[in-house]
Amino acid sequence: MRLCSPVISGARLTVNGVGGSSGTNFHLYSSTNVAKPFGLWTPVLTNQFDQYGVLTYTNVYNPAQPEYFRFQVP
Repeated sequence: MRLCSPVISGARLTVNGVGGSSGTNFHLYSSTNVAKPFGLWTPVLTNQFDQYGVLTYTNVYNPAQPEYFRFQVP
């Protein structure tokens, strides 16, 4: 399982993950500081992989503030 490169379209940021098992739960986390300990990252999405094993997250893109993502399968 891995996160794909983010896609930026105008003011929209989309992050996709692939390789999950259909229906398996996951948690997507975000931080503006990649060096921050993982326990301090903010959960932004909890859901299940779709029937193709994909996760999708879309949010507003702010080029002045970097954002990093990680996901975890419990």
